Amino acid sequence: MKKNILISVIVLVLVVVAAFLVKNSMKVENKLAPGEIGVYAYFVKNKNGKEPTVAPVFRKVKVEEKLRTTYSLLFLLEGVNAQEAKEGYYSEIPETTNLLSINENDKGYTLNFSKDLVEGGGSSSMQIRLDQIVKTIEANADKPVYINVEGKKITTFGGEGLELNQPIVPKNNNSQKEKKSINFGKPSNLLAPAAK
Repeated sequence: MKKNILISVIVLVLVVVAAFLVKNSMKVENKLAPGEIGVYAYFVKNKNGKEPTVAPVFRKVKVEEKLRTTYSLLFLLEGVNAQEAKEGYYSEIPETTNLLSINENDKGYTLNFSKDLVEGGGSSSMQIRLDQIVKTIEANADKPVYINVEGKKITTFGGEGLELNQPIVPKNNNSQKEKKSINFGKPSNLLAPAAK
């Protein structure tokens, strides 16, 4: 009886220590240096042999907080890195997709993507692409977001005609009054060494 109690106490202590170590290792991984912000990009992962699911990946970048939405989308379009690929993450968004511009005003952000975003792939691929974008926006934007393709507002996503209700409203909708407009070409051009 005393032996069973001793074994139970030892197992309990080991479980508590293991939980503490895992929790602290996660804090170290997500700890930000001065001048860094953390953003989430949503990629795809097959969990336990089931259907693909959209899951967050945490990234750090040395930019101003006001660029959170821009960089979260740039990371999304850049795709998974080598470590994330090893962990089973991938993206349904075509590698050729570019974020052509982001315009911000009092109503929110307007994202202008290249047409590659909505071409190729069936309804399952289109749904996952849309989920990746919506979840990334919900996790990082502070205002409603409107999606354009090649400068035109879209109401359906892809050739399969998935309905797109706009605007996409982020979970943390802290509207700011500052206006800005950012135009650029390929995402990799903005992801300078400080962002890697």
